[in-house]
Amino acid sequence: MFKDLGNSCSVIEISCPLFVSIIEEGWADSSIARDIAKIYLHDFSNSDIDTLILGCTHYPIMANTIQALLPSQIQMVYSGETVGHKLAEYLKKKNCENSSNVSRSVQFFVTDYPQKFDELGSRFLGRKLNNVTHISLL
Repeated sequence: MFKDLGNSCSVIEISCPLFVSIIEEGWADSSIARDIAKIYLHDFSNSDIDTLILGCTHYPIMANTIQALLPSQIQMVYSGETVGHKLAEYLKKKNCENSSNVSRSVQFFVTDYPQKFDELGSRFLGRKLNNVTHISLL
């Protein structure tokens, strides 16, 4: 995708493996998060980048912490949001949209601790999750 832009675009990738653990522990707005983000994003503070793509669905939870360390002109793109929009376009194009106004219940099946998923999922979605069930794949 970026190659299609030719020489007008360069991509710099950095790995931020501790972000996920920080977010899952509920420390996204903590001093620990700021210190780790400062280390990871150090090279971007004096660069001429214009866009930062948050390539993990967890990262928007740390968006305020990340943005505070970057120059204000850097735009952030949330991969999960972008994927959601693309999926909606695809479903519409394929006539697979759910046009019903009927409210449906959502169920979550997890192989890890349901309480942990409920807590983290509630933070992600901004609402209390119901119907979280533990299953075994064995």
